[in-house]
Amino acid sequence: VSAITQEGRSVFTGKVKAYDGMTRSYDVEKGEFESLNRNHNHSLVINLGGPLTFKQNDRATFFFSGEKIWDDGYLPHNRREMTTGIGKINLRPTNDLKVVLNGNYYSRDILRYQHRDVNQISYDFNLNGLGKVQNKSYSFGTKVTYPPSQNTSLTLKLHHFYTDIKQAPQQLFD
Repeated sequence: VSAITQEGRSVFTGKVKAYDGMTRSYDVEKGEFESLNRNHNHSLVINLGGPLTFKQNDRATFFFSGEKIWDDGYLPHNRREMTTGIGKINLRPTNDLKVVLNGNYYSRDILRYQHRDVNQISYDFNLNGLGKVQNKSYSFGTKVTYPPSQNTSLTLKLHHFYTDIKQAPQQLFD
C-alpha cells in the first residue's frame, strides 16, 4: 500500500478540530433507552506543518497529522479508543538530493458488546465473556532520491512495518 502524505511548506500551517457527543444510553436491566445526555464520545484532530527551522525556506520541512477518538457508545461493554498519527520530514541538503523520513502509528482498544454468544446464550447480565480487541501498528521509513543526470533518477527506499492484534475475552488481557 502506498499513501501520499502532505508535505510541509516554507510557512507554518495548522488546524485543530474537536467534537463532543451526546447519546441516549440503553439500560440493559430496564430494557429501555434513557434521556439524551452528554456522553464520553470525543474526537481531536491536529494537523501541523512548516519549516523545521525558523528560516522561511523549504530545505527542511515537516508535516504531522494526528487523531484521537474516545467513544463509550450507548450499550454496556461497548467502547473504543483509537489513536492515529502520521508524520513526514523532507530534507533537501543540495538542490539535487532529496531525503524523506516518514512514519505512522495506529492504536485501537475496543470492547465489543454482542447480545448473544455462539450458543445463543445472552450476555445481558454477565458481561465477563464479551470480547476485547487491541491493535497496535507502526511503520517508519526513508526515501533518498538523487538524479545523476537529466534522464536518470536513483531512489533508495527502506521501510519497517510492525503490527500486533489481540482478541479475547476482557479478563484474559493484562
